Amino acid sequence: MSATARAQPLSEAELRALTFREADLPEARPGSIPVQDRSDPADHPSFKPASDPDCQTVHDIRYATTASAVVKQVINWKNGIYPGGVTLASYDDGEAERLFAELKRAAGSCHTYQGDGWTGAHTSTMKTQKAPEAGDEAVQFREYSTVELGERD
Repeated sequence: MSATARAQPLSEAELRALTFREADLPEARPGSIPVQDRSDPADHPSFKPASDPDCQTVHDIRYATTASAVVKQVINWKNGIYPGGVTLASYDDGEAERLFAELKRAAGSCHTYQGDGWTGAHTSTMKTQKAPEAGDEAVQFREYSTVELGERD
């Protein structure tokens, strides 16, 4: 195969092999880091887009709406009521690089916005943080939301 040949995107089975194991996350409750394949979008309610287009771009990219294959992992923390999550996604040649650059740009521009989601209407603030030394590149941000049940980090 030549150096310019396009690589095939990883399959869901290949992505599953890359997910966290319990030993990787001692902060998680035992038996509580399930792996989920992509679900059918028709099985989910439709939410209004975020009031800030850059914030909506961050949501679309982090939920891998255009990926060829997706595997999600829910992480239920020992000392928390809200779970965390990991999304592993595979893209056609060049698409991941384009989306990653767009994610970095949009995350740096998204600040406060209004949205709608599983917990109802919310106001959220997104703040970028120093990215971890992981993989080829990384971006890190925190999202703080005020929802009916209180504050969510």
